Amino acid sequence: MAAEIEEITKIAQDALRKAVSLAPEARMDIEEIEEVAQSGNFLVTVSFWRKDNRPTSPPNTDVRTRIEQEKRALADDLLNPWRKRFKRVEVDPREGRAVSIRMYAPQLELI
Repeated sequence: MAAEIEEITKIAQDALRKAVSLAPEARMDIEEIEEVAQSGNFLVTVSFWRKDNRPTSPPNTDVRTRIEQEKRALADDLLNPWRKRFKRVEVDPREGRAVSIRMYAPQLELI
């Protein structure tokens, strides 16, 4: 079973590397592997770091607060433009290939 899981993760990483054009030395982490009971396929959640220069400030109705947040977010984005991205790759182990690649955003944990 361990060899099968390793093969599934390798298929998922190779498919994702081709789809999002990551360099061969780029690090990808396996976050989660789950089996889809209906089809027998596996969903592999993969995370990687991607450089992104778009500001990420939450929308707010108060204009003054929003301007301050955007200034702070813009400064943070200029200092550290790397974002952790997540994708879900569905792998069919019988065919030995990736069936689909989907965007994935994990839920935020509230403390």
